[in-house]
Amino acid sequence: MNCQTPSSVSESQCFFYTLSGGTVSDSSCLKTLTGTELLKTSNQSSPAEVKVLCFYTVKPGELDSPSPHSDTSSITIHSSSVRTPSTKDSPFPVSTPNKASDSFSEMRAQAVLPPTLTVNPSVITETDSVTLNCQTPSSVSMSECYFRTVRGGPAKRFSCLQTLTGTELLKITNQSSPAEVKVTCFYLYVSSSPDSDVSSIIVRTSLPPKLTVNPPIITETESVTMNCQTPSSVSESQCFFYTLSGGTVSDSSCLKTLTGTELLKMAKQSSPAEVKVLCFYTVKLGELDSPSPHSDTSSITIHSSSVCTPSTKDSPFPVSTPNKASAVLPPTLTVNPSVITETGSVTLNCQTPSSVSMSECYFRTVRGGPAKRFSCLQKLTGTELLKITNQSSPAEVKVTCFYLYVSSSPDSDVSSIIVRTSLPPKLTVNPPIITETESVTMNCQTPSSVSESQCFFYTLSGGTVSDSSCLKTLTGTELLKMANQSSPAEVKVLCFYTVKLGELDSPSPHSDTSSITIHSSSVCTPSTKDSPFPVSTPNKASAVLPPTLTVNPSVITETDSVTLNCQTPSSVSMSECYFRTVRGGPAKRFSCLQKLTGTELLKITNQSSPAEVKVTCFYLYVSSSPDSDVSSIIIRTSLLPKLTVNPPIITETESVTMNCQTPSSVSESQCFFYTLSGGTVSDSSCLKILTGTELLKMANQSSPAEVKVLCFYTVKLGELDSPSLHSDTSSITIHSQTPQLTLQHFPGDHVLFACSLPGSANHDTRCNLYFGEASHPVITTTIGRKRDPKTNQWFCQFTVTIDDLLSRLRLLQQSDASCDYSLGSEPNSLSPRSDGYSLIALTVVDIVERESTTRQTKSTFFVTTGWTVGTPSNTGGSTSTSLTPEKPTLDSRMTPLNLESGGIWKMWIRIL
Repeated sequence: MNCQTPSSVSESQCFFYTLSGGTVSDSSCLKTLTGTELLKTSNQSSPAEVKVLCFYTVKPGELDSPSPHSDTSSITIHSSSVRTPSTKDSPFPVSTPNKASDSFSEMRAQAVLPPTLTVNPSVITETDSVTLNCQTPSSVSMSECYFRTVRGGPAKRFSCLQTLTGTELLKITNQSSPAEVKVTCFYLYVSSSPDSDVSSIIVRTSLPPKLTVNPPIITETESVTMNCQTPSSVSESQCFFYTLSGGTVSDSSCLKTLTGTELLKMAKQSSPAEVKVLCFYTVKLGELDSPSPHSDTSSITIHSSSVCTPSTKDSPFPVSTPNKASAVLPPTLTVNPSVITETGSVTLNCQTPSSVSMSECYFRTVRGGPAKRFSCLQKLTGTELLKITNQSSPAEVKVTCFYLYVSSSPDSDVSSIIVRTSLPPKLTVNPPIITETESVTMNCQTPSSVSESQCFFYTLSGGTVSDSSCLKTLTGTELLKMANQSSPAEVKVLCFYTVKLGELDSPSPHSDTSSITIHSSSVCTPSTKDSPFPVSTPNKASAVLPPTLTVNPSVITETDSVTLNCQTPSSVSMSECYFRTVRGGPAKRFSCLQKLTGTELLKITNQSSPAEVKVTCFYLYVSSSPDSDVSSIIIRTSLLPKLTVNPPIITETESVTMNCQTPSSVSESQCFFYTLSGGTVSDSSCLKILTGTELLKMANQSSPAEVKVLCFYTVKLGELDSPSLHSDTSSITIHSQTPQLTLQHFPGDHVLFACSLPGSANHDTRCNLYFGEASHPVITTTIGRKRDPKTNQWFCQFTVTIDDLLSRLRLLQQSDASCDYSLGSEPNSLSPRSDGYSLIALTVVDIVERESTTRQTKSTFFVTTGWTVGTPSNTGGSTSTSLTPEKPTLDSRMTPLNLESGGIWKMWIRIL
């Protein structure tokens, strides 16, 4: 087998492996094996088809970088007698072949049919499971099959009906969700079958969490509990909360309680404020923490002053003196939603303290009346609430709750529920057609159930009437001025009313639109003197045609712009048009060719991205034209940033620069970095430099490690910071600061040790040499002035005499050496020690020389002539010392030592 590397590769090692998982142990690029050896490697038996691949590695620095794998080559191995394969040593059962098959070629013909692969379901998450069913032909019965992915790698042997989780699939294919895993299968029967058709399995990201906040309205001193509820399929996870303004919670609990003050500090806001919070969770995928999609936004309103707990002085029923040891804590009352109509429903949740378990609670209103006993979690309609409090809509219902446990608990804080009327007013105009000098009476008729109210009139062009009477008379001139129009014109008017609910004015739904046509006093061509746009002499028959509205582009982000073009008919020349959204609100007067940013559109429609804004337009020419067709503008969230890390491989003391590059359309932004293991960078710079040590601490990992980093940015939308999509993952590899010890032996004189440093170094870097496991160094020295010319590494050198070396080793009764180093300018920068370097062989050389001269007549070491001791040199090679003692004389009291079979250890022990 010849693994031919490209001509540009000068030095490499090669590795062969089979699809069944066996590998060849050495690293030669040219390998010769017998059929028996190959069958043993692939765990197969003859006759068989062995599928082999290879790859090579090159040495970039200290790492072996693997190449892509070769194409598959097949080697068919027949048994020596070309007989039916034995199942004795087969890793899977082989059925008896059809006896009618008289030759091996006939048996091969039976194995050519591919299996059929089905996957069910084809779309899963990491925690879900998929069943892979590799169905062999009906003529072949197999219990084990081979599965492999289109991405490459060795085939995996499983049961032909195999269930795997999404996590296991991703681990096998070295992918992360979301991912598409393409799988085929085959079976071995005499030889390998053809592959099945490819089946795809989509591994989706996990479901987003559900964020609840309770209560949603607090003061600075009160607390809110934020619960990041993970899907039921997620067993173990960590949760992370953050605000739209960029603050994050440092720990990883899924249930977090914060005071209003703590939440304001985290969100960098001050009360009164609305803090918008999101959360996400991470699940463990092997050694990685995979983040989920983010939850929907939840709002927490924080007031600057607290609401006093209501007194029970006026309670409609007697309250006994409580046992001070119990029932002292009041319940917490939440109402959701807080504004309803008579037909809508509100949920009242009277939450008792965790130490008290109650199923029934008591609710009462501030207006008085007996308390009502309900379930502690009770749903009521607006009509039921109004009946209990003897009120009629619109009304503000103030509710508290308590529970009975030995005695009555204190009341909860007061919660307000606004019950709005669902009836709009009826607007009449009389007469509907006037001149500039004539008058029109507008009557905003409220429902008969509304006794006291204020009314407000406004036009579609934005003008409003300043007073609050429900009956208003205006001249045509006054109405035109209010609507900012000129005659002839059609003024479209609406109205609504408000009722007093405590200190609040509750608005009603708006009336239908009524039109008032205003002609000039002489019923002639309208004057353009006071008109906000030029009016040509109208052809009355041509004013009824609607304009055509185009939007370009139709999909934008908040910072991009869209051009709205309201094209009037060719017979009408207009410079200003009116635009309005399907969501309602007054029409806006702009140039007929108007450019708006996504942010401006969202502000006009009171929406947030992502959003669909539906727009129409019309123009005024004698009267209002019909509306154009509706055009939609999609406002997407901002583009995701691009994360770069430089360099991608560092040591603990070296630095990496992380750059969260925002799109060119984003002018001002803040950036945030976080690791898949949950650590975050505290500041908001888009360019961040960290040392390997700082990054490991942030990621809660230790070297050597691969730290996976992501980033996102936020842009200012009004008073909010809107987060972008998250970047792709970038990996930073951090190597440990382990030096390497080598030596050069000068027999009988000294040993020269060299401690090579793996990373950067300062001029005052110091190295330490140790023998055995001693905590104090034998020698400390500073770094050399030049790098090793062969390895381009900094190094320190130590010289130790043979006498000193043997003396220290006898004292310690240990036989290895190691080194470490520290950067002189950096505290606590002592590196790990190098691997221990065994000194047994070289000390034997010196002891043999010494003993051969001092005890020739008393003792002798029986050493094989020409035996050599290899010791690593500072260049990675070795120096060899020949042990050829001067003709020794055997001592009858000593046993010759066999150095090649462990005698060296016996000799070393006897010397010590």
